[in-house]
Amino acid sequence: MKKIKNILIGLVAAISLTSVAQAGSFGLGVSGAIASVSADGTETTVGGNTGDNSVQSATAGNSFAFGSVFAEYNFGDSERFTLGVDFIPGEADINSKTLSRTDAATHGYTPVQSGTVKA
Repeated sequence: MKKIKNILIGLVAAISLTSVAQAGSFGLGVSGAIASVSADGTETTVGGNTGDNSVQSATAGNSFAFGSVFAEYNFGDSERFTLGVDFIPGEADINSKTLSRTDAATHGYTPVQSGTVKA
């Protein structure tokens, strides 16, 4: 009986002290992409007393390439949680085109904003 007791104690101790190793993994990398951005807009001004209405429309767009650097840590196997950070350096313009118009008093009507307006 004492022998069976010692075997059971040894078996429970062996099972309790054994665990499955689950090591995480760390990854670094770079990536690149090409993107295209565009925008359009319309402004309608009402001519007040003169009834002169104007509609101004413009479209701007640009295509650009960019890269990023990332680091991530995976906690366990592929079904576990992954935490990472991605850094995209630099900047991009939608368009370098500048649109402008000059508003002035005409036909006895003074616009709310007079002068040159740029966008």
